[in-house]
Amino acid sequence: MFSCLHTFDEPHSEYLNSLSLSPDGILLVGCFHNLVKVWDLTTGNINHSFELHGDRYGHFNTLVNPDCKSIISNDRYGNLRTYDFWTGEEVFCFQGDSSALAFTPDGKVLFSATCKAPYGTNARIEINIIESSTCSEESSKASSST
Repeated sequence: MFSCLHTFDEPHSEYLNSLSLSPDGILLVGCFHNLVKVWDLTTGNINHSFELHGDRYGHFNTLVNPDCKSIISNDRYGNLRTYDFWTGEEVFCFQGDSSALAFTPDGKVLFSATCKAPYGTNARIEINIIESSTCSEESSKASSST
């Protein structure tokens, strides 16, 4: 049986797309369209917030990397974007159409899943396994060569 321990009543004009918990269980990250809010669960107050960029229609499936240095979010254009957890600065962006995201506990591997042909007998789910350090290195090389 579950019982509600506490309720955060946070007024906001956009809907909440996702929630993600920091590995230490202290910070709760909520993504509202293009805004990330980080609550400190020990105080119930907002620790910090920042805007996400790159998609005017909003982000979803925002996830905290277990290293607590970055978050990753997917946008509706099929991009995965990584932001610095504390400043909100975009670190890198790469193509990675996704409807669900998960990290391994050490944060070194990212799982990105999308549903191809979601209905009928030809339904197929594609799960990509991505080494997170490789993605940031490749993206940094790509952005520095352009």
